[in-house]
Amino acid sequence: MQAPRGVVYQIRQYRNNDEIELAKFFNGVYENYSGFVPRTPEYWLWCCLNRPTVEKEGICIVEEGDRIIGYAVAAINPYGPRVECEVLEFCYDPSHGRPVVSKLFAWVSDYAKERKVDIVSLDLPDNDNLLRRIAGEFGFDEFPHPQPLIKIVDICHLVQKISESRRALLQDQNEIYQVQLLNTVANVNPKFTIQIDKGKVDVMPRIIGVATVRIETDIDTLTSCIFGVSNVFKKILFRRLKIYPFWKISKVLKLFSALRLNDQWYIPRGDFG
Repeated sequence: MQAPRGVVYQIRQYRNNDEIELAKFFNGVYENYSGFVPRTPEYWLWCCLNRPTVEKEGICIVEEGDRIIGYAVAAINPYGPRVECEVLEFCYDPSHGRPVVSKLFAWVSDYAKERKVDIVSLDLPDNDNLLRRIAGEFGFDEFPHPQPLIKIVDICHLVQKISESRRALLQDQNEIYQVQLLNTVANVNPKFTIQIDKGKVDVMPRIIGVATVRIETDIDTLTSCIFGVSNVFKKILFRRLKIYPFWKISKVLKLFSALRLNDQWYIPRGDFG
């Protein structure tokens, strides 16, 4: 999207107390992404300015009048084999689109050259085609992330919370699912029960009652299906997710359809300490 004609942008560095408006701005842009952690001014400072690798000169803010419409935070890490400029946060108002994104990428490139870095890296949302396209215009290449960004602490609690928000999709179910997770690590419960009675869902960290459906899978397959990374039907075909009795497959597909999280994931580097 192009900005309206006649719009004048100002570019400046961080000033004291900017974190109040920057936190609000970040929340408004990224609140609909899975993985979103709400920013408070204090948390924004922890994520960005309070790091030893970030200085005020490494925070670029784009304004229209006195309103923030974009910013980027660059950290300089000189401690590895190469000096790296790591963009911790990259945030812009979509209504201003290309002009603001281009200005921020130009600033990042100039700042990196000024600091004589060897490499610039940043993470971008998969569904933001404008960001990815302009990143390519500035010479960035895309690489898959080398490791998972999340770890499930309590799979039962996760399934319970998702089910509560998707009750309407489970109204026609009257089943007791017993789930057996294979090859689990020490802190993951290997067995749990999902009891559904016309939309009312109870998830219990143990096996109870007599199952109407049994599911055998592993924690990676289960979470990849919930987070929309994997296709449940393909996992069933390739025996990564087993169902007993198999004729209940339609019920299982409906269950996973209700549990599937469709929101895009994005976790900026600033969230990692």
